[in-house]
Amino acid sequence: MLPVIDVQGHYLGTVRARAVAEALAEYRPGGTENLVTTVAQITHTTQAMRPSTELPAALDALIEARGVYPSLAQTRAVMSDH
Repeated sequence: MLPVIDVQGHYLGTVRARAVAEALAEYRPGGTENLVTTVAQITHTTQAMRPSTELPAALDALIEARGVYPSLAQTRAVMSDH
């Protein structure tokens, strides 16, 4: 996984090795409308966290993100009960 930044250096998300490999399997220089030709097209946007972010807040962000694992939501429910 690699970070993706904009021209000002702001964090946009990540690009995963699997996504790059899958895109490269169909890549054609110059591209066409239906093919992935840039990292922007396969960037997984994520919410940036500061090192000082408390774990419950990080868990909330993960739950709200796409592709969250159901077990994370269950963990949050257990934490809320205490």
